[in-house]
Amino acid sequence: MTSQRPVRTDPFSIRIFGVFRLSPTDLLIGAGLPIALACAESISVAMIFPILAFVEKGAAVFSSNPDSAIAVISALLERFGLPVALWSLMIPALLAVTIRSGAEYFLKVFSAHLTARHLIRLRKETISDFLSAGMAFHFNTSIAAMENAFHNETRRVARIPALTVDLLSKLLMLGGYFLLMMILSWRLALVFMALSAVGVTVFAILLRSSKRLGQALTEIQIRMTTLHAQAIQNIRLLKIASADSRVEAELNREVVGEQDNNIKVASQSALMRFVGAPLSIAIVTAVAYIAIEVLGLDMAALGLFAVLGIRAAGLATDFGSGALVLRHTIGGIAELERIVADARNAQPPVDGTREFGGLATEVRFEKVDFVYRTAGGDVVSLDDLNFVIPARRLTALVGQSGSGKTTTVDLLARLCDPGSGRITVDGVDLREYSIASYRRRIAVVSQSEMLLDATVRDNICLGLETRPDDQAIWRYLERAYAGDFVRGFPAGLDTRLGDRGCRMSGGQRQRLAFARALAREPEILILDEPTSALDAVSEAAIARTLRSLGGSVTVVVVAHRLSTIRFADQIVLLSDGSVRDIGTHGVLAGRQPDYRRLFEIEEAS
Repeated sequence: MTSQRPVRTDPFSIRIFGVFRLSPTDLLIGAGLPIALACAESISVAMIFPILAFVEKGAAVFSSNPDSAIAVISALLERFGLPVALWSLMIPALLAVTIRSGAEYFLKVFSAHLTARHLIRLRKETISDFLSAGMAFHFNTSIAAMENAFHNETRRVARIPALTVDLLSKLLMLGGYFLLMMILSWRLALVFMALSAVGVTVFAILLRSSKRLGQALTEIQIRMTTLHAQAIQNIRLLKIASADSRVEAELNREVVGEQDNNIKVASQSALMRFVGAPLSIAIVTAVAYIAIEVLGLDMAALGLFAVLGIRAAGLATDFGSGALVLRHTIGGIAELERIVADARNAQPPVDGTREFGGLATEVRFEKVDFVYRTAGGDVVSLDDLNFVIPARRLTALVGQSGSGKTTTVDLLARLCDPGSGRITVDGVDLREYSIASYRRRIAVVSQSEMLLDATVRDNICLGLETRPDDQAIWRYLERAYAGDFVRGFPAGLDTRLGDRGCRMSGGQRQRLAFARALAREPEILILDEPTSALDAVSEAAIARTLRSLGGSVTVVVVAHRLSTIRFADQIVLLSDGSVRDIGTHGVLAGRQPDYRRLFEIEEAS
């Protein structure tokens, strides 16, 4: 059974763009407000006709044609006891404008809430997918790509529902305008529609490259985020190698490229307006000419038609610009879906249901294979690995780089599962145990150990269910040979360590990480090159602490230094992902040239 994050969905929700699920309430409000806005807009504009007719011909126009829309308005006024006058005609117009303004206000508020809600959901799901993904995802995905997806793509994609609602409202208002045109003169409305098709064709041509620009922006942002992250993380190396100016030039090119892309999008939008305005005037002028010379419309009808045409033309231009922004924004969906799919496809370790009660006799690797799936192809890390880790003994893993040492400890720490074979604890497959219950009883110290930008105390107590008191924390620090330099900090245990522990040396970070591992009081202690950054004195102190754990803690250590492995109960020599030999230091030194060469090089140096 694979551990997966449960996904809660509303059975009545509707999916749009493959990313969003809109509830019935969202759909009701998202469609209802634009409809209300369009209706109110149509009524407010339609009231121009009776007002113009009254100004041109007086109150008599309301009784001259009992079947006209104007007569209907007159009957409504009489029903409410109002005279036919200019001020009474303005009441329904003012009411319609008020309703229109209210609908527009609530539509903007709804759109803001819709965007914020989807941004929160997208970011929560994205970070959950990243954190719960198997290690294969993190091996193959750069931090910059994840940062770009979390910060940039989610923000872009979250705007899509609100942009869609905005376009819907504009489309409905355009429909209302056309309906009024049809009521005034269906012939003239068809002429207007035919001429407008020319403008739509022009807009469609201008929209072609907008999605491509959106995808290009995603690529630029990934490259820029990657370069920036690498520059900050490796600033010392770049300065020493005099490469900082080159990286700066590359970053500047990407910054300029991003702005060039944005300028192209803005230019497209401006071009739409530049082309749209004169095109709209030309269409309205042509329609006015046909209305007067061919169809002979009166001034009131012609005036309303002109207002409708001008407003429709302006709204069509806004609709085209909005469609441009939407297509550009949709470009972010593909990147967000791709990286989320990669995270979900990278299966995390199998999470069992059995409670881990502790190690009694041994951990056994039985015919374990492991293959890293990378973009460049599969890389075999372990091949038919077989060996036993005795309980409460110190086992050292040695071998050249690429021999499978780190993969072995990753499997033991349940960061991943074997491709085939199994790892058993006291005869029980490790996958049957709950990951949480197992990890509560182990501790891991890595070669490049990371520390949080938090206090010393918070770093030592990271992940502990019960925080030890300060006296206990100092004991762990002393055992890790870290007490002296922590006492030298201005605030002692309350000293903040900075981003990635940047205020300390590599050796100090490793000693604090070792103290953090000791604070977990583990039954299994896993150490991957724990003394690589330590001086000889600190390394000897750590070695003494490791020896003192003998008989009470199962220790698995990956190390090249002789001082760390000489006293191991057993040493497992790995080569090409398999066990070459197992024995004590004296045994392996006598019969394995590869092993002997490892510490001879160290002694010579």
